[in-house]
Amino acid sequence: MCKQPTSQRTGVLTRRAAVAAVSLLVVGWEMPGRAAPPSSTKKLEPMSDPRIKTYETYLAAWSAVPDNERAKLLRESLSEDIVFTNSTQTRRGLADVAVHLQAFQQRSPGGSFRLNEMLGWENHGIATWQLVDAQGQPGFWGYDVLAYDGQGRIESILMFVHVEKQILK
Repeated sequence: MCKQPTSQRTGVLTRRAAVAAVSLLVVGWEMPGRAAPPSSTKKLEPMSDPRIKTYETYLAAWSAVPDNERAKLLRESLSEDIVFTNSTQTRRGLADVAVHLQAFQQRSPGGSFRLNEMLGWENHGIATWQLVDAQGQPGFWGYDVLAYDGQGRIESILMFVHVEKQILK
């Protein structure tokens, strides 16, 4: 029997695990007879898991809010050592993430994001989200692969945006 290597780091989301989780989610949705990603017209039900409340607090920080409110929302939802990775760069720490969110508001004034669905296990989650423009119209969507710390705050976010250049064929 071949013994698998073990890692001393527990509770840390590896890129390989994150990519596998997203791949399974995407492949599952694209299989014949499977439902499509959550529709932008779907009525959303209230969610109660504390990971969801934390994630929704984080999403609120993307909205058009004063910088002091954005900082408060980020402190409530993210660990001080947050690592936020998207396809263009990695942001580290609350201040770096705040700058990223401020730049989003400059590019997309009044834009925000909403949670469509979240899957979770232990201290991890994978969320599907959607951009909502200033007029309330739905836009692009994607996934965040999340890891939560011992205080229930998000310690890492690996963001995938559902855009043509990221779709594996």
